[in-house]
Amino acid sequence: MSDLIEFSLSLMQEPELFFKQADALVKNKLMSLILEEKIELDGKTFRTPKYKEGFRYIYNNIKEIEVLEIKKDLPLC
Repeated sequence: MSDLIEFSLSLMQEPELFFKQADALVKNKLMSLILEEKIELDGKTFRTPKYKEGFRYIYNNIKEIEVLEIKKDLPLC
């Protein structure tokens, strides 16, 4: 169980690295966790995807979340 938690934390800290190294099946699964619908490509363009509620919240509030993380790392006086 602790291996799963450690993996999840590393994934959240460096998602772009994990995504670059993942195969197509894993990338597809990751995208399905983030997006409400599949991305539709027509060879030239794609429509703007709708994000799932949880991801949308994190994306829209990342600045506030980063501030909370910085405060958490401050030493206690």
